Amino acid sequence: MHIFLTSSPFGDYRSSKPAPFIGWNPNNSFLRNISSCWKENAHILYVAADPWNYSLNNQIQHDFRIKFLESKLSFCEIDICDYRYQMHSQLNYYDVIILGGGHVPTQNRFLKEINLPQEIQDFSGIVIGISAGSMNCAKLVYAQPEEQGETRIPHEQRFISGLAITNVNVLPHYNATKNDYVDNLRLYEDITFSDSYHHSFIVLEDGSYIYQKDGRPFLFGTGYQIKDGQMKRICQNEEFIDLEKFI
Repeated sequence: MHIFLTSSPFGDYRSSKPAPFIGWNPNNSFLRNISSCWKENAHILYVAADPWNYSLNNQIQHDFRIKFLESKLSFCEIDICDYRYQMHSQLNYYDVIILGGGHVPTQNRFLKEINLPQEIQDFSGIVIGISAGSMNCAKLVYAQPEEQGETRIPHEQRFISGLAITNVNVLPHYNATKNDYVDNLRLYEDITFSDSYHHSFIVLEDGSYIYQKDGRPFLFGTGYQIKDGQMKRICQNEEFIDLEKFI
């Protein structure tokens, strides 16, 4: 299994400016790494973050078609998995699984409803996580508070079981969310730092990602570690590091 845990691979999250590239972000060797394991005429499954939002899921499917064509990654179909459609009975029918971005607990519940934590263990293709999708790939997922009222969820209940295909806990969009507040608390300094005791979070800026091959994760691009209430930069843009000692 080739696993790509991304933050925002199409441009800066929340930015109104168009991305300075077409298709998938080519920075930090992303296209080179994904092309090296891509199959011609790939069968792709998009697993929605919000399984009820059919119009959004249709739009995302359309956008993915364009992005893959622009990046010259060939495919023959992109299926949607939401409450309208079920994935193929044999998951290995697909070459690529995309886990979309959205609200982490909402997607997490849907993944369990479709039995994906069990089904994906024998998957042999490419998994691409985007934002929440990347977070839900972990064995123990940290559901970083996002919506109002979520800081009142007890600390221990913010950690939920995920797909268990990586031990990396990703926090995406640091460049966009570092000054966010939830329930009048600073997202990072007041909430996430406190939740990081006895845990290690790998924080990604948009354009950075983790590539896990044969069970070993590597961080490409700017990233940080939050652990035991402390945060430090561990990688720079256009560099990569082995993450083994940070998880």
